Amino acid sequence: MHTNRRGALSALVVAMALAVLPACDPDAEKDPDPAPENRKGRITGTVQLADGASPAGVELHLYETDARVTTNAQGTFAFEGLNAGEYTLVASKTGYQSQQESVDVGEKLTTSLAIVLEPGAATSRISGTITLDGATSHEGITVSLDDTTFTTTTNAQGGFVLEGVPSGFFILVASKAGYDTKETTVFVKGEPETVTLTLGRQTGSFAGSVTLEGAASNQGATVTLTGTSFSGITNADGIFAIIQVPPGTYSAVASMTGYASVTQEVTVEAGKTAVATFTLKAGAGLVGLESAAAH
Repeated sequence: MHTNRRGALSALVVAMALAVLPACDPDAEKDPDPAPENRKGRITGTVQLADGASPAGVELHLYETDARVTTNAQGTFAFEGLNAGEYTLVASKTGYQSQQESVDVGEKLTTSLAIVLEPGAATSRISGTITLDGATSHEGITVSLDDTTFTTTTNAQGGFVLEGVPSGFFILVASKAGYDTKETTVFVKGEPETVTLTLGRQTGSFAGSVTLEGAASNQGATVTLTGTSFSGITNADGIFAIIQVPPGTYSAVASMTGYASVTQEVTVEAGKTAVATFTLKAGAGLVGLESAAAH
């Protein structure tokens, strides 16, 4: 019987969470006025190497669409079928300094570029500091460049170094279990680049119900996580929810004027909801500790 009640409670909590979310329009993410093919723009151009070497094989990366093309023997390139807007284009070739261009593309227009790459260091380094919010040690954060084999981990101070990185445009990813993953773009031009990031802790939730024995309504009971600022107040059905709670074990206290408080031990896990039920009796003593379930 206890198991069925907890399952029903979990379903109710989920239903409440969905109820407070903004209404989702299935067409909200669609482009309200997608550009027909005959309104698309394009980017064309040429790339030359300052030392007179063959311009063939220069890679051009259009960051916003992740489209990539390479130049032919004459150094020419083209990106077709682009929606109007601003784009970031990066031209790179091993042994040369990469070049970044901001390009405005208009409807039914062709934007032309002339790019010259200067000889430069074949490789460089990316270093910096990545910290964990609220932590005293920042060791063990994985730092990698997306779609490459470059990866390392931070020391206790959060420091890291990636050596031998070629010129180009990269996405640096920092991750550690229990914390939100962060990404940032790094444009390597043959000179050392520095990155500083802070990873926030992942959070969970605590929800459940409070029953006021003998009362017609269960509204107004307070549930507090002792030693924190996290609390919630029940509705008429006795339901409460506390969100964005850092992972950990807490003493949860349910209280209401005229009733004896009840304490339960609650373990909140990242990305999960801990669920507990409380029953408060008028004028009775404290109820012993119990464990709340995580879902």
